[in-house]
Amino acid sequence: MEFSFRRLFLAIKRLFVTDSKDIFYNALVLLALGAATPLIHKMMCPFDYSTMAFVYACIMIFSCIAVKSFGDFKTKARRCVGILLPCSVLEKYVAEFVYVFVVKNAFLLAALFVSVPLGDFIAGTASNISTDFKDLVSTLTMQSFPKEIAIMLIASCFVYFFGSLCFKKLSLLKTYLVVQVIGIFILASVAQFLVSEVAILQMVEQSEYFMDFYSAFFSTILDYAFWTSVVVMVFFIVITFFRLKEERI
Repeated sequence: MEFSFRRLFLAIKRLFVTDSKDIFYNALVLLALGAATPLIHKMMCPFDYSTMAFVYACIMIFSCIAVKSFGDFKTKARRCVGILLPCSVLEKYVAEFVYVFVVKNAFLLAALFVSVPLGDFIAGTASNISTDFKDLVSTLTMQSFPKEIAIMLIASCFVYFFGSLCFKKLSLLKTYLVVQVIGIFILASVAQFLVSEVAILQMVEQSEYFMDFYSAFFSTILDYAFWTSVVVMVFFIVITFFRLKEERI
């Protein structure tokens, strides 16, 4: 079956129609909480739009990706419908990918950005709209995050994307537990590596080249984390497609 943009559009439209209530509720939560942010900040605690960006990220990663992705394959009845849809596996995959990472984000971000002027007008702080927008955009684009942390967060989205398809029930919890187990092994390996470097560190500690060694060592660790996350991201993008291709009733 040749790839058809018309079928792809219809598949995305179908996902939107069947999932519209969840999008509406999630967007409504962001809109309401975002509109109340200036009041919360003034009356209760330092809750600002940088924190709202974190709330958005949690909703997007844990609800939209980790729980709601591949909704057509969560139960046997829905899996029958999803598998028998008149479109190719590639079209189903691209439709899910675009819907989860583009369409849902567009609605959630629209609600979040609308909440900024709405909240400032309600709180009587209209002069802060520009500043709040800058803080929100800065946090969403992770400008204050090291690039290694940013790419690790993005890679985690694709891990949960795969986990939502792999684990039909309790996909969030099961994926989290698997990630934690793998993470423990990685941390153990890194810890063992660091321990083996202690002797070297002690040897060069009194040397005039110590700071150069120190900087190069941790730069190498950060580069390792960055490129490992890139490989993980690409791997799970590809493996999710093949996992979808193997789906059976």
